Amino acid sequence: MSTGYAKTIAEGLATARAYELPFEILRGRINDVVLVSDYEMLRAIKELLITTGQVAEPAGAAALAAAMKLRDRLIGKKAVVMVTGGNIDPELLKRIIEGY
Repeated sequence: MSTGYAKTIAEGLATARAYELPFEILRGRINDVVLVSDYEMLRAIKELLITTGQVAEPAGAAALAAAMKLRDRLIGKKAVVMVTGGNIDPELLKRIIEGY
């Protein structure tokens, strides 16, 4: 079970530790875990908005932030990035558009 909450803009990811059951289910099915910062999620939100016109909340943009972080490792490979959740505070979105 989670032992608390992490301080982050990504409310949907604000656990300090992975939940045991989902982590156990995924353990044998994943190759890597990538940690991203709030800043990297903000950059991903802005990139998504600029390139596709889509809006994602910080937790929903975490996978894109990870892909952007691993850009060099992904060149020439097929990759799928799931972007979810458009529930973003309008003031935060305004700050992202204006440059954080």
